Order: sequence, then structure tokens, then C-alpha cells
Amino acid sequence: MKKIILASFLLFLCLGAAAQRIDATRIYNHIEFLSSDELNGRATATDDEVKAARYIAKKFRQ
Repeated sequence: MKKIILASFLLFLCLGAAAQRIDATRIYNHIEFLSSDELNGRATATDDEVKAARYIAKKFRQ
């Protein structure tokens, strides 16, 4: 019984990992924007920090 549960769990993990594909270009684009000079370092309590936070929140909602 333990072997069946373990096999089912491992199969579930493998299927879940396969469903999420990592796209290096998308990750690079996020990093490029968040580290850009446009955000001026994203210092605390600045408009640039708010802009970065809104960008991240928007991407999580998508």
C-alpha cells in the first residue's frame, strides 16, 4: 500500500512539474525591467519602488 501511495505521489509531482515550463526569455525580460535605470534602484518609499511593486503584482495576477 505504501508503494502505491508513494508512486502516486511521485507521479503527481512529475506531472505538476511538467505543466510549468520555464521560459528563460520571459524571466530575462522581468529582470531587465526590474533592474533598469528607469526604476532608479527602487529605493524605499519612492515612486520607483511603487512602480516596481505594481509591475510585480500585475504579473502575479496574469
